[in-house]
Amino acid sequence: FEFLSPRSHEPLRSGIVTARHPAKDAKSLFAALEQNQIVASLRASRDGTPWLRFSPHFYNTSHEMQTVADVLKQAVKE
Repeated sequence: FEFLSPRSHEPLRSGIVTARHPAKDAKSLFAALEQNQIVASLRASRDGTPWLRFSPHFYNTSHEMQTVADVLKQAVKE
């Protein structure tokens, strides 16, 4: 996955994670997330490239974050 986030440290970092897969359509990955009741947004960059946007929060557990990763791994294989 590619991430659309500053790679430097504070103060540019954010809790919002924006990512895409270089070979898999973001719309199909978004559909897989929705089918598994995972809340994310499908956004487009200024050039129209679709990206997945996540807003993980303090209240999200590591298990929930692992579920997101597992669903995306499976969707990439399909």
